[in-house]
Amino acid sequence: MRLKERLREKKRVQNTKTFYISRKKVSKWKMNAARALGNLGARDNVPTLINAMTDSPHDIVRGMSAWALGRLGGSRAITALEAQKNKENGIVKVEIAQALTSLL
Repeated sequence: MRLKERLREKKRVQNTKTFYISRKKVSKWKMNAARALGNLGARDNVPTLINAMTDSPHDIVRGMSAWALGRLGGSRAITALEAQKNKENGIVKVEIAQALTSLL
């Protein structure tokens, strides 16, 4: 392979690595996705956020999902937040409390 071709291939591989999401950072991506769903304002995202709040092993994802549910509101969001509030602690519990305060 000529030098020009090798450099082009090396650049292509480097550009591919830019979009790789490491396992260590996947929780931050999921947290940001929850934030985006809350900011979109579409209540059809409530079931997805409820699942993230109740099933994620990462507190930053559960907390941001609670925040997003507080932004979106609705009876399903309130019911889920109420059901989860005594199961959490730390930042997630704080986010749930703030979300419920804003909704009630």
